[in-house]
Amino acid sequence: MQSEEVGCMPGTRLRVLSMLMDWARNEPTRIFWLAGLAGTGKTSIAVTLCQLLRGDHSVIFGGAFFCSRTANISEQMDARCILPTLVVTLAYQSPMFATALAKTLKTDSHAALKPIGVQIATLLQQPLVAQAPLPHPVIFIIDALDECSDEDEVKKLLHAISTACSVS
Repeated sequence: MQSEEVGCMPGTRLRVLSMLMDWARNEPTRIFWLAGLAGTGKTSIAVTLCQLLRGDHSVIFGGAFFCSRTANISEQMDARCILPTLVVTLAYQSPMFATALAKTLKTDSHAALKPIGVQIATLLQQPLVAQAPLPHPVIFIIDALDECSDEDEVKKLLHAISTACSVS
């Protein structure tokens, strides 16, 4: 796991974006945690990173989820909605993933309603393993987890992601 503190110094965002793109293309570490005080530009960096990843053919941009309390959309405050949303986004971008996901969902059509650990295994890991080896790393962006309403679900999500990354 890498960590980078976001600050307000000139050029910080460009340096962080450059570092993030280098990480996405080359780093075997599967999780990058971007931290910083509120208002320092983390979401701006995440939005720009999404744009950069969409145009980069050395990675597979799986999708993004932006958590928010202020949007008044309950799904954006619910950590249990993150993985199903990302999986659907990836399925739209990758016909191979969509086919593997459809096969998985035939055996468990309610996987998106299950605990987060089961969601990762069923909705993400199984379809990805079915296509292994992948030609490029799959990158997902999750922004503002602290905006989720249920801290316990966020902890479960982080644990499930870190566990999944350590075995894949």
